[in-house]
Amino acid sequence: MYSKLIFTYMMLWLLGCDNPIEPNYKKAVWIIPLEESAHSPMVMDDRYIYFNGSFTNFYKIEKASGNKSKVNVTPTNLFGSPSLFDSTIYNGTRGGALHSINPKTLSIIWTKYGFQWTVITAADEFALYVTAENRISALHKSDGSLIWSTEIIGKNSFNPEINSEKLYFVTGAMHRQDGYFYCLNKYTGEVIFRKIIPYYEDKSQFGGSVTGVGIWNNNVYVSSDNRYLYCFNKETGDSIWTYLMDAPSETPPRISEGIVYTGTLNRTCYAINASNGNFVWSYQTVGSISRIPPQFYGDMVLFISGAIIICDKKTGKLIHDISSRTGDKYDYSSVIWDGDGKMYLTAFENPGDNFAVIAYQF
Repeated sequence: MYSKLIFTYMMLWLLGCDNPIEPNYKKAVWIIPLEESAHSPMVMDDRYIYFNGSFTNFYKIEKASGNKSKVNVTPTNLFGSPSLFDSTIYNGTRGGALHSINPKTLSIIWTKYGFQWTVITAADEFALYVTAENRISALHKSDGSLIWSTEIIGKNSFNPEINSEKLYFVTGAMHRQDGYFYCLNKYTGEVIFRKIIPYYEDKSQFGGSVTGVGIWNNNVYVSSDNRYLYCFNKETGDSIWTYLMDAPSETPPRISEGIVYTGTLNRTCYAINASNGNFVWSYQTVGSISRIPPQFYGDMVLFISGAIIICDKKTGKLIHDISSRTGDKYDYSSVIWDGDGKMYLTAFENPGDNFAVIAYQF
């Protein structure tokens, strides 16, 4: 009799494995309160994570302890992430200011003003690259002085990708206007090619893109406001394939093991074959997916939509769906997943007005 009961319970457990795991799948390493919400993407080094608050502060959090430091950089940047290169952080603001920050002390090394709209950054050994409205510039990292400046059309809203001697980014955010996919020579600012990401009246209010690009092998991938996911040749800008999604996309595409992952404002997570544009799988959650790139750990891919949505990378099988809707205390705004399985998230209590940054150990 007992053996039959044990067998029955085991079968019920196995049958239940197709269901999302409840919130006790994770172990909170620490939970630290924040003074404000935080929706921007994060960057990290070996010891710390760095991110913008939604209103006034730039934060530094120690991974091991959760020890928090901050500096006021009003108004903070909700688009793109800070850039971390060679032990210096570069962070633009919505107010047209650019800060060079010492990550050890969070002291501001230098500040440069006068940019239009939101300042977005990328950095490498040669220069600091800065986009704003209708212009991209290369600056000396030591003091922000100008190396070159090139006129562009529109607004870039996510960190340019640096690949060898080239810069790649997309412009958009112009009502009922086309946007553009750009490739520039990073040393001179020369436009190598510019490809239109058109406005379609029946698909969106905007053309172009308000998110970043992804690079894999010889291809560049663009998630757009006109609902198409694009694949371009990295060297020529020629179109290789397009895939029509169910809504505009504000999720930077990311590629893992030959699959490109992105999300839409219609709450849909997509996995598309990176070589040929064929559909692999999709999963629809309950909130729009935007701004935060998909995250990978092992065989899993994670999307943020207010909920933590974790799926099997290859099959799309739902592994975790965690938010206040599914019994958790928090809803989630941003995430970065470390190689050791630690996940760092910004969150807000629901119901309630309390904000936090949380570390979970998988």
